Amino acid sequence: MYAISMGNILELGARKSLELLAGAGFDAADFSIDGGVSNVDAMKRSNLYGLSDAEVWETYHAIGQYAQDLGIRIGQTHAAYGGYEACSSPEYLEICRKSIIATAAMGCGHIVIHPVQIPGRYVLEKKEEGMAFNLRLFGALKPTLEKYGVKNGVENMFCYDRDGSRTIRQTECSDPHDMLEYLRILGRDCFCTCPDLGHFALTEKDTHISPADCLRILGDTVEIVHLHEVDGSVDRHNIPYSYPGVMDWDDIMKALGEIGYKGIVNFESVNHCKAYPVEMLPEAYRHMAVIARHLADKIGK
Repeated sequence: MYAISMGNILELGARKSLELLAGAGFDAADFSIDGGVSNVDAMKRSNLYGLSDAEVWETYHAIGQYAQDLGIRIGQTHAAYGGYEACSSPEYLEICRKSIIATAAMGCGHIVIHPVQIPGRYVLEKKEEGMAFNLRLFGALKPTLEKYGVKNGVENMFCYDRDGSRTIRQTECSDPHDMLEYLRILGRDCFCTCPDLGHFALTEKDTHISPADCLRILGDTVEIVHLHEVDGSVDRHNIPYSYPGVMDWDDIMKALGEIGYKGIVNFESVNHCKAYPVEMLPEAYRHMAVIARHLADKIGK
């Protein structure tokens, strides 16, 4: 039996969100420690800004304990993510470091700190420069990952076409071979891959690699996943089967079985949740849990 997870709606508060997930039948939560950050001023509104390491541990250990009391665990976490200006600042590095501490405090062994898209990183342009930037960022965080026993999941990203059409194109880690190169350099003691299947579907027109085949390429480096549905042109983050014919969920789950995936079946379908009034969220979560369990049961078949 695979555990199933869902990103929680922190606008409701961590505890209320965890209660909703547990009540719906999820085994785990994908916990967003911080949201997006567009600049350094936004970073100063981080949940972690100004807290000491000890305060971070105390705050998030209590959340992890509450989840445990509910019978749910924190399966993975998300650190803050933003543009190049914000993510190249010392403040961002410090927030990521504290996010790793928070992850460990909640009893979780995996965090997702996204690769940063540097200016001009478009399709294959500035590929070496983009990787160099992110290797420095991840390398600077490696001592904290080692100290707290947490792994960072390197995720595949996308960018928008330069013609202003908002067409999604390939960028940092859109090609699974690039993700493997990160791990070759950084080592697998503190890093793994976190394939986002919706992102892979959206960049397939550039990479010519299907989401399922991306999984097969990544193999046993996959320790956490992001499952969500896209419509073929927009990063919708909806529930699987929302847009028939776009993603081959049978082949995706088969590929997870082929690579020996033993992790959590994690839904990153946050936009589906946002479509419902608060009073309908318990039923919406139960509906998603049924779909997540259905997909988990298909792994390897």
